Amino acid sequence: MTPDPSGPADKGSESVITAYKKWWDAPFPDGHLFPDGGPDDDAVEEAHTDLATWDAFVADDVIPVIEDGAPFRPHPTDLAVALADFIAGIDKLVAISTPGDVARLTAYRAYALLALDLYEEVRKAALEPKDEDTGPRRP
Repeated sequence: MTPDPSGPADKGSESVITAYKKWWDAPFPDGHLFPDGGPDDDAVEEAHTDLATWDAFVADDVIPVIEDGAPFRPHPTDLAVALADFIAGIDKLVAISTPGDVARLTAYRAYALLALDLYEEVRKAALEPKDEDTGPRRP
């Protein structure tokens, strides 16, 4: 499926579309298929699972807005905070990881940054007053 931004974001926010295309085009990072016996093996596998969860939540929140023009309805968990916490956890995990895992974790971090940027751009665009509005949009 190729992204086809036809929702309100394409009419008002180039930064939303740019963030969406970067996230959409980025391959989801590979998992930890061959544990290397390092002290971080379980944590790296768990980080990959967590990234998949946060990515799914971001997709659920932003794709309907961008593709279908649906109103932004944020997840009950503040995904921006959750992703920032995830990234901070990755940074700590890198310090105790083997070189192969550092490469994997760096890919997880880069992908999480794309998801975070997209989520923040969509949220910001959803709350900005529009020309025809008298105030900010509320979910």
